[in-house]
Amino acid sequence: MIVVSEDNDHLKRCLSDIEMAVAGEVSLDEHQVDFDKFGILIKVKFRQTGQLQVLSAHHQSGGEHSVSTILYLVSLQDLTNCPFCVVDEINQGKLPKNMDPINGRKIFQQLVRAASQPSTPQCFLLTPKLLPDLEYSDACSILNIMNGPWIEEPSKVWSSGDSWEDEELITNALETIVNLAPLLDLLIFSSSKPSFITMTEKHAVQAIMGMLGSSIKAWHCAAAELLGRLIINPDNEPFLLPFAPQIYKRLVDLLSLQAVDAQAAAIEALYNLSEVNMDCRLKLASERWAVDRLLKIVRTPHPVPEVCRKAAMILESLVSEPQNRVALLAHESTFAEILLSDGKFSDIFARILYELTSRPSNKVAITCGVWGM
Repeated sequence: MIVVSEDNDHLKRCLSDIEMAVAGEVSLDEHQVDFDKFGILIKVKFRQTGQLQVLSAHHQSGGEHSVSTILYLVSLQDLTNCPFCVVDEINQGKLPKNMDPINGRKIFQQLVRAASQPSTPQCFLLTPKLLPDLEYSDACSILNIMNGPWIEEPSKVWSSGDSWEDEELITNALETIVNLAPLLDLLIFSSSKPSFITMTEKHAVQAIMGMLGSSIKAWHCAAAELLGRLIINPDNEPFLLPFAPQIYKRLVDLLSLQAVDAQAAAIEALYNLSEVNMDCRLKLASERWAVDRLLKIVRTPHPVPEVCRKAAMILESLVSEPQNRVALLAHESTFAEILLSDGKFSDIFARILYELTSRPSNKVAITCGVWGM
């Protein structure tokens, strides 16, 4: 009875807060000792001159019924121990059942107020549309599901960082996709099965590239890791390799960051990309600053030693291309220094120096052939 009384007070307060000519009350519908028939009795009125009437389809219009129902749910926010409540399309429907814009705006304000209070359940409002110029709270998050035939360029919307407010949500979504990456095939976007999804393989890769270029560390790290995992699937190569120059450039940029997780993600992706794409190997070897960054990763202690080893293995893949050997000879002294000073990578750099200086086909530095296997 105490809970019903408190609920009654909360409902009255909700009705008064929206400044409408309405009133309401909540009471216990008692039936002596027949407890199975006990229930909650909600009475409302929407006219100053009217009397309180039991909430039913016979006494109120569809809009009045919707307003009363949602206000009753809002009044329970301070009393319930449930972790969250879900409101699905309360402002939708066909006339006369849906709420008019005035009621809809006031109800939305009540939902925001109730959901923003401390120690109250979360409230999820699911709706395909909202009224313009609504007042929001800093405690609210707005999640836009951008999907459907009306979206011409989903990748542009996805990659526009300014349009996202919930950074944690995007990060969680990216991490989920990264975990699924070994199972992902970009051909799903060209499936012949009926679908409202208009995104193509190209749009999907453009979306990932947008995340890769983001200034948010969690996003570009996840995007780099995602690309590294997608590229090892041969079916994905035709869609990813046209973007290889942009991918390569951004990954090398990430190597210069101080964040060890960004370096790890970039090395993993570069390792896989250089394995499948000769142009990437040629480009890496031809740019001294890129090789210098790889060498810096090798020589700098990293929380994950495998990252340093993969950086060394990338260098080994570069020297496997005969066209790269002239450019890489400029780093011969550095390779030799690492070989003699760091036992962890001596095997890799021994092979690198052997390829550079001791191969019979190497006519450029045949006189330097002192590094045998």
